[in-house]
Amino acid sequence: MVNGNGQFSPAHAVGSRAVLVPIAFGEFTGTFTDADGTTTTEVEPPVAKGSSRPANGAVEDCSYSFEFEFPDGSSFAGSGGVTGFVTPVRR
Repeated sequence: MVNGNGQFSPAHAVGSRAVLVPIAFGEFTGTFTDADGTTTTEVEPPVAKGSSRPANGAVEDCSYSFEFEFPDGSSFAGSGGVTGFVTPVRR
């Protein structure tokens, strides 16, 4: 669950006290398919947030994907990756 609307907003791990703090996003691919089946794909390049790293240097790499279907029969699907660290930081 993400509370915030910035690109690097931390994400709360539901059911725990852990928080994922993103420091970089890999390439993102998004595909829109209209109700007639015509697709449009866009690729966004990777982006990083400076030199933010936890004190112990431990980072996690994750991937994600999602798909939305709209009432008119169109859909949007996206996928990418994120690198970040989980708090509280353990030493």
